[in-house]
Amino acid sequence: MKLNTLSLQSYPEYYELIDSPIDLKVIAMRIQSNQYASLNDLERDLQLMVKNAISFNEPGSLIYKDAKTLKRARIFIFSISLNPICICRCVLYKACFSTGEG
Repeated sequence: MKLNTLSLQSYPEYYELIDSPIDLKVIAMRIQSNQYASLNDLERDLQLMVKNAISFNEPGSLIYKDAKTLKRARIFIFSISLNPICICRCVLYKACFSTGEG
């Protein structure tokens, strides 16, 4: 699901089919630079990312399954009373910047 601008050469059809490409790195950068005016803005980008991944990838593929999982997790994150921005920062940091070391 980590398609980014470098993937244009590898996946040109993605950019033909998907009107508004977005990925976790873009969302993480927007969080870190305080570009979200509200949780609704953050939620809209997360929904767009998941929608794009489900639309572009084959059912049963790992990315498709991950997108479905993120869709379920998003419902949970935005329904709890903790600060979702803090939770998303932790999740997105690990997803985008972890080295795989524990």
